[in-house]
Amino acid sequence: MKTMVERQSIIHMYRVCGYSKRRISRELHVSRHTVDNILSEYESAI
Repeated sequence: MKTMVERQSIIHMYRVCGYSKRRISRELHVSRHTVDNILSEYESAI
């Protein structure tokens, strides 16, 4: 499980910086599946 800071970083990079999911996964060294899951959880919460 990722920490809240890591989750916030992923959301910030995607929403504010406009990074692709692939770029986020490469820069943070997490799988694209993890990035997808975190962003899906975020989208369903708002």
